[in-house]
Amino acid sequence: MTIGEAIEYFLADHRRLGSRPDTIRWYRTTLSLLLRDHQGDPVTALTKPLMLKVLDRNVSTNTKAIYERALRGFTRALYRDGIIAKFPFEGMKRPREEYKPKKTLTQEEVNRLFAAAGSDPRYRLRNRAMLYVLLQAGLRASEVARMRVEDVDWENAAIIVRGKTGDAVVPMSRDVYRAMKAYLTTERRGQSRYFFATGSLAVTGTSVSRWVQRLAKRAGLSRPVGAHLLRHTFATNYLKAGGDAFRLQRLMRHKTASMTQRYVNLVLDDVAADLNRRVLRPERWV
Repeated sequence: MTIGEAIEYFLADHRRLGSRPDTIRWYRTTLSLLLRDHQGDPVTALTKPLMLKVLDRNVSTNTKAIYERALRGFTRALYRDGIIAKFPFEGMKRPREEYKPKKTLTQEEVNRLFAAAGSDPRYRLRNRAMLYVLLQAGLRASEVARMRVEDVDWENAAIIVRGKTGDAVVPMSRDVYRAMKAYLTTERRGQSRYFFATGSLAVTGTSVSRWVQRLAKRAGLSRPVGAHLLRHTFATNYLKAGGDAFRLQRLMRHKTASMTQRYVNLVLDDVAADLNRRVLRPERWV
């Protein structure tokens, strides 16, 4: 078996297991990029020296960590299935990813996004509902795309989120509930099972992300804005308003508390800065 054939085998197994199309596409793109010059080599060439060679690129630490994640998943599956005799990353430490927090959306930016969302008369209610779900429920773009009509529990004001970490129940804020109800009862057309589909046109995580980017440009925002920034804004503002980290972990559907702790640390930095501005001091330093 060649490395190129092994990649196809790996992707076919992901399809069999029901992996998301975005996940399969990411693996295909990343593995094809890294192993482009080795697709005709035998799978026995998937050794530690080759992994180090293809990872030796002039990219950021985070990008290199993403590349390694794809290679680890690929070669681990081949090792598990007996296609290669040794896992090439055995004993190798994972590279540390640098977390560079983005500045959350301001109230003015949020106002402009909603104004832009309501400017399209064809999809005014759908656009507003999608924006509310991203900003006040913290859903990922792919989760918004996969939301089905039957996933909305109107009686309990909750959404069943079918995400990458499994299914979860997320409560709807009053704004989210009203916006989604208005869209469903007034503007929604077609028989698609997916909540935000327009007629027969499917919605994907990629199309939701691109929609947010176009919306930000139409709103005249001076910086790039993607769907994840809306999720980041939701989490940060939740904590600033007094929410606790345990509840936020459940709302964000983080696998580990360390992922949520990033947001806690950001808010603590803001609290410390605010504290220095607001504490009472004597007129003279003593």
